[in-house]
Amino acid sequence: MDEPLELPHFDIDATVVKRLGEELISDEVSAIMELVKNAYDADADWVKITISTEGQVPEGMVYAGTEGYITLEDNGAGMTYQDILSKWLVISLSSKRDMKARNETTPKGRVPLGDKGVGRLSTQRLGRQLELISGVAGNEEWNHLAFDWADFESHVPLTKVRLQQRITPKKTKQKGTQLVITRLANQDIWKKEAADKFRGQLSQLIFPYKQHRPFSVYLTINGQKHDLDEISEDLQTQAIGRYQFRFVGGQLLLDGQISLGKLRGQSSKEEFEKFVLLDQGQDFFNFLTDSTANRRYFLAGIKPQKGSFFSFHRELSFDKDFPGKSLAPDSAGELVVANPGEFFGEIDEYDLRGTESTEEVFTGLKQYQSLVKNQVGIRVFRDGFGIKPYGFDGQDWLNLGGGQTSGGSFYGLRPNNVIGFVSISMAGNAQLKELTSREGFTDSPYSRNFMLVMQRVVKEVSEVLERTRRSYLDYKKTVAERVTGFKSIAEPVALLKQTSQQATAVDARSRQAERKFNDLSQTVRKQVDRLQNEPLFAAAGETASLPLLREVEGMVSEGAKLFAEINAILDKAKKWEESATYVSTQVANLESQLVQFTELAGLGLTAEALTHDIYFLLDRINTYTDNFNKQLGRATVPASVYEFMEYVRSFSRDLRKQLTHLAPSLRFNREKREILSMAEFVETVRDYYNTRFSTAGIKLIIETRKDFTVVANKGKLTQIFDNLFLNAEYWLRERQKSEPNFSPEIKVEINEPVVRVSDNGYGVAEHLEDTLFQPFITAKPAEVGRGLGLFIVQQLLESIGGDIFLLQTRNALHRRYIFQLNLDAAIQA
Repeated sequence: MDEPLELPHFDIDATVVKRLGEELISDEVSAIMELVKNAYDADADWVKITISTEGQVPEGMVYAGTEGYITLEDNGAGMTYQDILSKWLVISLSSKRDMKARNETTPKGRVPLGDKGVGRLSTQRLGRQLELISGVAGNEEWNHLAFDWADFESHVPLTKVRLQQRITPKKTKQKGTQLVITRLANQDIWKKEAADKFRGQLSQLIFPYKQHRPFSVYLTINGQKHDLDEISEDLQTQAIGRYQFRFVGGQLLLDGQISLGKLRGQSSKEEFEKFVLLDQGQDFFNFLTDSTANRRYFLAGIKPQKGSFFSFHRELSFDKDFPGKSLAPDSAGELVVANPGEFFGEIDEYDLRGTESTEEVFTGLKQYQSLVKNQVGIRVFRDGFGIKPYGFDGQDWLNLGGGQTSGGSFYGLRPNNVIGFVSISMAGNAQLKELTSREGFTDSPYSRNFMLVMQRVVKEVSEVLERTRRSYLDYKKTVAERVTGFKSIAEPVALLKQTSQQATAVDARSRQAERKFNDLSQTVRKQVDRLQNEPLFAAAGETASLPLLREVEGMVSEGAKLFAEINAILDKAKKWEESATYVSTQVANLESQLVQFTELAGLGLTAEALTHDIYFLLDRINTYTDNFNKQLGRATVPASVYEFMEYVRSFSRDLRKQLTHLAPSLRFNREKREILSMAEFVETVRDYYNTRFSTAGIKLIIETRKDFTVVANKGKLTQIFDNLFLNAEYWLRERQKSEPNFSPEIKVEINEPVVRVSDNGYGVAEHLEDTLFQPFITAKPAEVGRGLGLFIVQQLLESIGGDIFLLQTRNALHRRYIFQLNLDAAIQA
């Protein structure tokens, strides 16, 4: 009888496992971190990393006597022999993955960080040979396992790779795991400067704030213990800006605190003392918050901060204040906003020049600078372990340097001066999944929304800093005018010329006085010498006057010196007129250049405004063309008409492409003013928007209580309502994304002499209420809006004698939402 055939089954070449480990782990730091995370997942309180390039593996080990080793030892739960067979030795099998799926935690309440089942493969990045020693509390056996990664290169089936196993006794209470790695792959990386670099890189991947560290990591390299950098309270006291944030309950909560040192900027020490330190910034704070004196850049809602300068608070709703959110299907398959989960963090800003107390806190400025530079960057930590590449080795994932290199302010957040963290967890942010390579998050709606929140944190902080900077520049100018009384550069120039002319006028008399004082000094000197050298020939009473003559001699001599100094000053003062002429010429040149730059800036704004509006005009042309084309379909018309229609479409497409090349000299076309009924005009505008809004189901409601006529440029009015309607449309569409059953509406109320425009969107965020009409203020993402729409509306209304306000009335969400256009100055007489 024939022997039964072996059942068919898959096997795998051992080299595949070797190759898999090489591809998954990019460097030695990542390899060490994977093993450290395994200790964390095993509920260890600590892990000890020992690296020795010259020491020998001690007796009792399988590879005893081998020179050079790395050990990782922890006091975690450990593994039984059966655990090693059924879990550790099965590639990609992960009991941790099953725990996550069941929402289970370890006995210490930890959600496992690993779930790929390949962390053990990282050891081959470190060395060729591996020995595992592990045991659990309650039994008396250490389980030893050893193998050589070189055996995986022999093209044998994985099941044929030779492993060595032994059991040694231990105390019942002992537990934990030890890995011993020998035949080191790269010994140079553990020596001298390279070892310091490794320590620094490992420090960046362990949570730097000691109070939040999940467990302790100890590092010894070639007999020298290395402390992993910690951010101490001493270092935090040196921060010139501290920004704490928390994303919780669907809200972003941001609290910022700015010190006086932030105002120093590039100012000299003397200037900083004069404008800031003299009264601890009180006068500037008053200016900063004064909406009249500092109309363009004032900050609302900030509070003076004892021991610092001021603090601010922001509360932003994820549903209402974050446009551009990504959606993901829920359990029922419905698309909903992808919430990345709750997290918190902090960004601390430092001045590498130090503060007044730096020398008191640290042994020197160099120590302080070294601590900052070693930890610089904003890093993301999951349960206390860093996720590369975010902030690692200065990686600028939030693009802080983008603003800096494109003309950003010295006051803004800069990548080389900030230390920060974002703390996420496996339990709270399970949807933020990491790449198998451990090099960042996978691209998903959740990771994109996480990035959206973090970019908003930076945007809010940067806005406060930029407005503070601009206010400070205006404040210094205001103070200078107040102290000197000068209102323009012409006044000090005129004063210089006048002083120079006065110096020229008195120069001759001053020099004559100097000569007389010198002559008198010589005369008195001779008389004193005569009385001192020839007292016997002195007349009666002359000797008694000698002390008085000496005193007169000293005074006359001092007077002569004083006149010499005065004349030297007059020599310089006489040249002030020439200097003033030179200064005034240079200032005139600068003012001329400034006018040109201002015009260029104005033309830039005009170009942006035109680009902003021409798109809408093209949309109108296309809409009218489509409607006309539908009407033509009902009648017989010449082919040339259709050719013309196609020409119009083609022209519109080409014009869109050319918008970026618009001539910067284009200006608003001030057409002849017309007499317009507001009700009729708004109805005309609605005719256009009905088609546009129908795709989103937006209703445009017009309520005329009392119509009135205005004398105005129709193009300007169209531009005003375009900006208001399109702004409303954007936010209504954003609300629709989160609330599919939402019925969007825009309402226009006409009641002489005002027009009120409102919508039933979320309303205006509270922190934007006072600054909404300033240029470049927007809650939209940078790629969507520049913050020019409402600024343009205000400017256009002012050009016809009108104005715009955000009324105090609040909606159900306690937000202001009604814009009132005051047009009384434009009403027909």
